[in-house]
Amino acid sequence: MIIEKIAIPFGRLFVFWALALLAKFFYLGLYNFASQLPIFSLPGSLTTNLIQGSVCLTVALWALSTLGVDFKEVIFNSNANIERDLKQALKYFLAYALSATALIFTLALIGVLLLKLGVFTMDMFHSSSSQPLKLAEQVYLQSIIKSPLKFIPYLFSVCILIPIEEEIFFRRLLYVSLRSKMAIGSSLFISSLIFSAGHIPAASVIHAFVVSLFLGWIYEKKQSMPINIMVHGLINFFVTMLMIFID
Repeated sequence: MIIEKIAIPFGRLFVFWALALLAKFFYLGLYNFASQLPIFSLPGSLTTNLIQGSVCLTVALWALSTLGVDFKEVIFNSNANIERDLKQALKYFLAYALSATALIFTLALIGVLLLKLGVFTMDMFHSSSSQPLKLAEQVYLQSIIKSPLKFIPYLFSVCILIPIEEEIFFRRLLYVSLRSKMAIGSSLFISSLIFSAGHIPAASVIHAFVVSLFLGWIYEKKQSMPINIMVHGLINFFVTMLMIFID
């Protein structure tokens, strides 16, 4: 059971989170200063993702070490169960992908219908305040598609590095600590709220909240970090492909 896992004290978790944020913003500040890039171009870039993933993963593993986690045993068990975990991860991802695809097509059909009825126009979708970020994001995504040397590391950071550190922080550390104090529903809601708050610069905070609920439910059900990490990585890959190929 989740509640039988060793929970990190909230005070200690807060300290580790603060350290991760401070280190992340310090290195992002150095990168911004050295590259002279406008601040709106930083979110979602290859270097930003690599900095976030590397820093947060280091701190997350440090936090796990304070709970007495045997990393050699974890790696051994993960390798032994990799085939079973992969099948489970693909099953949960397929459920997500089918649901997301159905929702996208439904919203698209509703949008076309409302456009035909004259309820709104395409201009209403465009906000002048968001144009710099959207333009920078489109240019960046198109540039990495053309360069395997950029695209492969980008996918590594988005689909492997970041899912590992986020699942450790938000599921193994935060969610388990919450479950040691409260019921499933409250733990899922609070952990997902915090997870989505960390994605505020991203395109959809609501999507992040729903995905976190889904991942939290999977972790409650399967109690397996490898499954959660693989599902998270597959979801990030799916969303990345949508961002690249659907304007």
